[in-house]
Amino acid sequence: MSSMDHELIFGLGNATAIDEIRVIWPDLCEQTLTGLGVDRTIILHNNDAKPVNPRTAPVYRPLFVPLNNKIIKFRHTENEYNDFNNKSCCLTFFPHKDPELQRAM
Repeated sequence: MSSMDHELIFGLGNATAIDEIRVIWPDLCEQTLTGLGVDRTIILHNNDAKPVNPRTAPVYRPLFVPLNNKIIKFRHTENEYNDFNNKSCCLTFFPHKDPELQRAM
C-alpha cells in the first residue's frame, strides 16, 4: 500500500511568531489562526472552518466551447470492428464484462 504525507512544512527563517495563517479549504470554508508560535506542529481540521460568503458571484468561463464543426468539416462515424474476430487467444466473447471476469472464466 502507498500513502501520501499530508504534513506541510514551512520555513520561517528567523521569525519568532506567526502573525496569521489563513486556510481556504476545497469546500470554500475558511479557517484563520493568529498569534502562533514557531517550531511547532499545528493540526487543522475542516470541521473548525467557517463558510465564507463570496464577495462577488463567481463568473462562469468555460474552458471549451462547441465549434459546431465550423472550422473542421469532420464527423466521426463508428466502424463495426470486433476485436474478438481478430484475436485467436480469446476463447469466449464477453462484450460487456470486465477483463478480470473474462480471465477468470
